[in-house]
Amino acid sequence: ANERTLFSYLRTSIYLILAGFAFLQLESFDSIKWIGYVTFAISGLMIIYGFIRYHILRKKLRKFYNQDKKKSF
Repeated sequence: ANERTLFSYLRTSIYLILAGFAFLQLESFDSIKWIGYVTFAISGLMIIYGFIRYHILRKKLRKFYNQDKKKSF
């Protein structure tokens, strides 16, 4: 489940990158091009947050399963 959550963050960030490119390609709406740059920033933050969350949860799961193995013996 941890990997699926990471992939969800990555998928969402890719969609935000695509939306950012779409906003930057709009020639008749120059006043909202800043939204494209904001979506790029949010996308980068989501990638970073997703990887950090993945690694923290992975450590917790490994610790939990290692303790559980020790108790069963």
